[in-house]
Amino acid sequence: MLPPTSKTLFPTPYPLNPIPYVLNPTLLPQVFQSDCDITEGTCQNTVAGAP
Repeated sequence: MLPPTSKTLFPTPYPLNPIPYVLNPTLLPQVFQSDCDITEGTCQNTVAGAP
């Protein structure tokens, strides 16, 4: 079992922290695509703005 601190650090990055992925999409390519599936509308805008 992981300590509760683990959940606090990574509860649900997709909806809670969309900004970090927009700032650093290159660092999180897999998460970037996953975010696409969860919120298609946001995905298009984010991908378009990504380098």
